[in-house]
Amino acid sequence: MTEDLKGQITREDIENAIAALDQGEPHSFGPSIYYDLLDEGTRYPPKAVVGLAARRALGRALRPDEFSGGEGSWAFRLLRDRGFNIVGKLRDDDIAELPKYDPSRVVWIEDTKTAEHGHGGAGWDFGACLWSPSSGEDGRDIYSLMREPHPDDVTIHCNDGDIVGWSRVAGPFQEVKEAPPEPGPWAGRASYYRIPLSDYRPFRRPLPVSEFIVRNHGALAEEIRSETPKRYLFVLYNGTVRRAQGSYLTRCTSKLYDLIREAVGQEEQGTFDAVTRTWGHSSSVEERIREKLRLACPSEQVLRSALDLLALAIEIADEDRSDAWYLRETEHGLRLMAGRLLAFDLRRSRLRLSVIGPVPDDVLVD
Repeated sequence: MTEDLKGQITREDIENAIAALDQGEPHSFGPSIYYDLLDEGTRYPPKAVVGLAARRALGRALRPDEFSGGEGSWAFRLLRDRGFNIVGKLRDDDIAELPKYDPSRVVWIEDTKTAEHGHGGAGWDFGACLWSPSSGEDGRDIYSLMREPHPDDVTIHCNDGDIVGWSRVAGPFQEVKEAPPEPGPWAGRASYYRIPLSDYRPFRRPLPVSEFIVRNHGALAEEIRSETPKRYLFVLYNGTVRRAQGSYLTRCTSKLYDLIREAVGQEEQGTFDAVTRTWGHSSSVEERIREKLRLACPSEQVLRSALDLLALAIEIADEDRSDAWYLRETEHGLRLMAGRLLAFDLRRSRLRLSVIGPVPDDVLVD
């Protein structure tokens, strides 16, 4: 039954299951032991997500005893096939702060997307090595930077849009003829570079790169303008800082390193008023969201219209059921969930709105 069910569960079913867990919906699954599903910085028990995601196709949630989790299970394959990231559980002795900048060591940044193409398979796993083809499809030496890391250099890791951890280079690069077990779109190359890593440590909270840009936009833009760093993670385009496209390995300047170290080591918390039972404002959070919305909608008029529409969506959701909606910050904007329905989603240059019921033609035209 489970393999047949795997093909029926959609990404939207999984997103709805995550939303249900966010709302504290009761279920029969216990906490995860070895793995988590990581979605926009939040961790979820993978088996519970799959169990709840089966409801639309099966008519009910799967029971814990009806299927297994863990590496090699159909449940984990389902989550990865639908574009979700499975990571190991965080334990206190696995977490370490990024050390102070050492000018005697070079710092590198890996920027990859394991949810799209994995990281090479067994022996070539994320956090265990850096790797690339030794040349481009046309034979050009576009991966020359892979020959430069030396033992004890520091590597900061970005995965699926988040700054997630750091490691040390364990040895010099090797050029090997044998491809990784899962080379993805880089299969069939004549040879590959592989750089071993050691002591990988995840940060306590994955930091979205987009959030990092918003927090440090001024400092990043100034360094790009004044220093013009080469092989840098970011570029300046029409006055806006963006990630450099197609850059797997980049150099990290001392200034960028300090900004990352501060960002992953600190998180301002709002204050909770026990009398009113409400959270107070956090100025840095307000500023981060304000800047994120400005980048999502550069036009002030468009942004105001989008926020007016969001306010209307919240009002309608609250009238329907005041305890079943929540507003969530995402990588590129804001998302409103009304129960298990994605009611409103604002991100860069795009706005999605869910409408239930017949829609008059004049509304569709407008």
